[in-house]
Amino acid sequence: MKRMEQFTGFKSTRNLALYYQLGYRIYKQEEVNEDLTMVYMYKEV
Repeated sequence: MKRMEQFTGFKSTRNLALYYQLGYRIYKQEEVNEDLTMVYMYKEV
């Protein structure tokens, strides 16, 4: 099984909702600075 990964900003709620609907799940969050947190997601394909 292969794994697809992608990331988006924490404030991008529409992107997060779309990716979740497409089967992606959060595996990591990383604070870049006080204004930006990256959310890393994966999906098994």
